[in-house]
Amino acid sequence: MKIRISPWASGAITFVNIQQQSINTTPGSYATITHTWKSGDIVTVKLLMQLKLIAANNNKNLAAGNYDSSAPSGIPTLMLSSLKRTSGSNLDVTGTAGRATVTLSPFYDAQGYRYVVYLSVLGSLPASAESS
Repeated sequence: MKIRISPWASGAITFVNIQQQSINTTPGSYATITHTWKSGDIVTVKLLMQLKLIAANNNKNLAAGNYDSSAPSGIPTLMLSSLKRTSGSNLDVTGTAGRATVTLSPFYDAQGYRYVVYLSVLGSLPASAESS
C-alpha cells in the first residue's frame, strides 16, 4: 500500500493494527507499507502539525500564521511569544495583542466575520508553539 505524505507533514507516523511501522515518511513522497493484508486490518497515519510563520514578500514584519496547510485568521497585531494552542482537538491558537487575549482560528472557520491573513508581528515564536 502506498500512502501520500503531504509536503508539509514532517514527522508523519504510520501504524498497521496499532503497530508503528518503520518506513520512510519523507514529506512530499509516498510511504510504502508492505504487509500481508487480512480483512479488518486498520491503517492509521498520524500527521504532525507545526505552527509556522510565512513572512510577506515586501515586509518581514507582516506574516501569516500557518498550521502547515491551514492558515489561521485573526487580528492585526500579535506578540509571537504569547502564542499557544488551546487544545489538541482543534487548530485554535491564543495570543496577546496589545492588552487583550485573542483567539486565532483556522481560515476555513472565518465565515461571516471580518478577518486578516497577514498580521503585524513582534518577536519570535515560542518553542512550544513551533512543536504543537
